Parts: sequence; C-alpha cells; structure tokens
Amino acid sequence: MVHESSANHDGPFVAINCAAIPGELFESELFGYADGAFTNSRSGGKSGLLESANNGTFFMDEINSLPMPQQAKLLRVLQEREVRPVGSRRLIALNIKFVAATTHDLIEEVRTGRFREDLYYRLNVFIVNLPPLKERPEDIEPLTRHFISLLGQRYQIDADEDSLVAILVPHFFRYHWPGNVRQLENLLERLLVSSTLYDSISQFSAHLPSLIPELFETVAKQVPGQAESGHLQALEQEEILKVLNQFEGNKTRAAEYLGISQTTLWRRLKQLKSEAGRS
Repeated sequence: MVHESSANHDGPFVAINCAAIPGELFESELFGYADGAFTNSRSGGKSGLLESANNGTFFMDEINSLPMPQQAKLLRVLQEREVRPVGSRRLIALNIKFVAATTHDLIEEVRTGRFREDLYYRLNVFIVNLPPLKERPEDIEPLTRHFISLLGQRYQIDADEDSLVAILVPHFFRYHWPGNVRQLENLLERLLVSSTLYDSISQFSAHLPSLIPELFETVAKQVPGQAESGHLQALEQEEILKVLNQFEGNKTRAAEYLGISQTTLWRRLKQLKSEAGRS
C-alpha cells in the first residue's frame, strides 16, 4: 500500500529478506557487479537489486538482522542516493522509496549495540506500528477472504469463499496467531489445497480437527481465569515446541511452517531457555 500510494507507484517493487542474504553476497546482490569483478562472476556483469528498484520502492524485511558491516554500506546508499557496482567506477543515481520492516524494537537494538544509531535515525522518517493479529481480530475475515481468493488463483481452485469463511473464521477468532498474517496465509494454503480432497464442504468441516490441530488443541487447553498475556505466551511456546518436534529440530522448516522468521524463532527459543533456567 505504501508503494501504491507513493509518487513511485508506476515503478517496480523489489523486496528482500535481510536475514536471507549472506554477508559475502550483500554487495554483489544489492549493488550489482561489473564484468570480471571477481572469480566466476557472470560475463558482462550483473545489475543489482537496488538498480532494479530504481524509480520504484525497495522493501527491506527483517532490517534488524543486517550485520554491522552491511548496515554501514546501506547507510551510505541512503545518504548518497547512489550506488557503485562491485568492480566498477560507474555511479548509478537512485530514485527509490526505501521501506524497512522489523518485529524488533530498533531503539533497544541500538542501545545494545546491535544496530547502528545513525542508520536508525536515517530510516526513522515515518513509522507505522502494526499490532499483532491477535490484537486486531476485525482483520481476520477480510484477510481470510483475500488469501482464499489469492491462493485459489495460484492453485486454480474454484473455492466457495463464503462457505469456507463461515466455517473457518469462528475457529480463527479463538486462536492467538503467534505467526501473525504469515501464519494465517500458510494455514489457509494448507486448508485450501486439502479442501479439494473432500466431496462436500460439510465433510471438509468435519475433518478440520485433523487438518488444523493447532487451533483445536489450544482452544481445548484454555484455562478459565488465567491471565491473558501469560496464557497466550504459554500457548505460543507450546506450539513452537510441538512444531520443532514435528520437524525433528529443523528450525528452518519450523519457522516456515509457523509463518515466522528464523530470527523470531531463535528469540522465542532463547526466551524459553531463559525461563527454564529460572524455574
């Protein structure tokens, strides 16, 4: 929406996950490189992602995960509004709307020395705070409809949107969504594909406990009168441990299944270990 509302809306939208770019490839991926810049480089060179986003929007997810050396390089790009491909003397002027996202408190990251203060203030022009999905239940139904339509087109499934919404949304309202919107999308992908295996919508509905056990198990284990924040945290921790066990400790697959980043999963596991040490 930021891209569509900006002066660069006619330009490209390029998105990266900062946690997924290896440090040694950061410059070549973002800045591009000239012919012969390094061993095994592509003949004729390669345009970087920043050049590809010129006159458009460049979205950086998990911005907090950038190592300090890469933060310094990004800061220079933001300040100078130009980029030099690796091995080249040519400077490329940039007209880009930069957007960054994180689930971390960047001020706290600055205080602990994990994020550059100058980069924080360079990025901190306009802030949009998005509450977690569990705090905005009014968004669950429109998001459900959106993903059913989107995923139906992707998998060429002619789904009965109204019937699916009527069946699924009441269950969704009772869930705490530790993975937020990403988890909702992943879960709906699973459900939409699974729905094609049943002869009727009622048959599909009857099998929901086996298709989305995480929703039914958390509802069954709710304890009346328990503090809401502590209860939701306990449910979230239980879900994370269950999924890790399901994927035999593979954190990459567990994070993908939960719809959260590996950085977020690592932070939650660290909290679990800390609480276990205090008990």
